[in-house]
Order: sequence, then structure tokens, then C-alpha cells
Amino acid sequence: MLKKLLTLSILLTSVFTYAQDDEEEKAPPPLDPKYMRPQKMALVNAGSTIYAVNMFTYKEPYNVQIVYGVDFDQNSIISLVRDADLVTIQTEAFNLQRLMRQEEEVSTVADIYLGHFDNGGFKAYEKAAIHFSKPIYVRELVDLDPSSRSQKYDVVDIKRDERMLIHQVQTAPSYSHIMIQDSAVNCIRQFTTSSATPSEHELFGKLAFCGSLKPMYYEVKE
Repeated sequence: MLKKLLTLSILLTSVFTYAQDDEEEKAPPPLDPKYMRPQKMALVNAGSTIYAVNMFTYKEPYNVQIVYGVDFDQNSIISLVRDADLVTIQTEAFNLQRLMRQEEEVSTVADIYLGHFDNGGFKAYEKAAIHFSKPIYVRELVDLDPSSRSQKYDVVDIKRDERMLIHQVQTAPSYSHIMIQDSAVNCIRQFTTSSATPSEHELFGKLAFCGSLKPMYYEVKE
């Protein structure tokens, strides 16, 4: 009897140790504190769905492209984004790696501007609750292709028969560009433009064979 109890005790200890080791293996590494900053983003929409696009730079810790689905407590913010040409936000400080890992939802507050927050924008909401609920796209801007007239777009399926086309940013000068494709039509997403920073009009023409398109965001990166 004692021998059986001893065997059972060893077995249970082994199972507990294995489970503990397995849990430690799955735990993500600690967050890097350098990413703990206020975040600057633009808000864009596809119908009533709102996305936050971070206004990245080429320098750490802001050198990452991020598109995230977001939710608000106030429906009036959705109307603001749908009706305005440009809506930008500045969030309270949080660690951007929480979004980069694409494994969790993040809630914080943000000041919301009609226009550019740093260039004459009007503060429409102060400390509005914002919830980052759905990761769409994350790309760290390291080992980039050199600036050129050859352009490439990534494709992300976001809904049935709806895709997001996202330009692969190159070294400066380059551009950030996002469009919504309202169909699952396959089309050419690698092409040559007249310059490294073509106009939105030229890009729309290059992507015209992708079917119905909705411009979402465009910004030249010098």
C-alpha cells in the first residue's frame, strides 16, 4: 500500500511539474518598456467598422505598421470618422508591443481630433474610451526594401468578400497607403509607378482591376 501511495505521489508530482513547465513555455517575454509611449494614430472606416492606423516613423520605437479594429462607447465617434476626411487620435501611454503581439485586446483613452492633431486639428473628444479589439496587420519596419518605383501590396481578408490592401513601406522616401477591396477578385498587386511616392490618383488607377475600392489612408513618408 505504501509503495502504491509513493508511486502515485511521484506520478502527480511529475504531472504538476510538466504542466508548470508547459505554462512557463507559453508565457510571452516581458514587455519592452521603450514601447510604453502615447500613440498617434489615424481612424478610418469601412462602413460602421472603425480601424486605427498608427502614424509610424522610421525610428524606434515607432517603426512598425499597425492596423487594428477598434470600438468606442460613443456611436457619435463612428459618425465622425465616416463623415470626416481625416480623424486622428493621441492615446494615453500604453505599451505598443501589446498590439504588436496580436494576442490580446487593449483598452485605453484617447483625445480625438477632427483633422491632424499636430497641424490645426480640432479636438472633438477628450479622453474618449477606445478598445483595440481585433488585430488586422502588423509589420515591423526593419530590413526594408530600398526606396524605388516598384510597389508591393499585402492583402488581408477582413470580412467575407472584403479585403484590405496595404502598401509595403520601403525606406524613405516611401508612402503609407491602405484601401478596402469590396470583392475577392484577384488582381495585380505588384507594379511600377512614376515615382517612389506616387499620388493617390495614380495608385487608384494601378489597382483599378481589383474591383470596387474604397480609399482609407494615404501618407507620404519622407
